[in-house]
Amino acid sequence: MKKRSIAIWSKDVRRRGRGEGFHLDIAPINLIDLLLILLIFFITTTTFLQLKVIDLNLPNAAAAKDPKKKPHAYTIAIDANCSYYLDKNATTLRALEETVNAASPDTLYRIGADEESKHRCFIALLDLLTQKGVDKISILTEER
Repeated sequence: MKKRSIAIWSKDVRRRGRGEGFHLDIAPINLIDLLLILLIFFITTTTFLQLKVIDLNLPNAAAAKDPKKKPHAYTIAIDANCSYYLDKNATTLRALEETVNAASPDTLYRIGADEESKHRCFIALLDLLTQKGVDKISILTEER
C-alpha cells in the first residue's frame, strides 16, 4: 500500500506544479550587456593580420620572349641508298655539317630513315649532331 500512496502523492504534486504555471522572465537588457562584454573581449584579444609587401621586379616588355614563337626545325631523311635529304632536298653529310654550324642552338632536328637504309648511315648522322652539341633531336617513326 505504501508504494501506491507514494505514486498517487507524486502524481498529485506534478499536477499541482502545472496548475500554478512556472514563468521564466529573461530581461533583454541583460542579454545586450552580455553581448557587449563578449564583443569587447573578442576585439581586445584578436590579433589583426599585418599584410606583408613583396617587391616584384618585372621584366620590361621589350626583354620578354614571344611565347608563340617556335624554334626552327629541320627534317633530315635517309633513304635506302644512304642518301641524305634536308627538308626534301638532296644533300651530303658535309653540307649537313655546315647547316648545323650555321643554325641556332634552339634548332630542332627531326630524323627519319627508310627501313631499308643501313644502320651506319643513321649512326653517322647522330654522331655529327652530337659532336656539334645538338641536344634537340627527334626521331620520326612514321612516313611524312
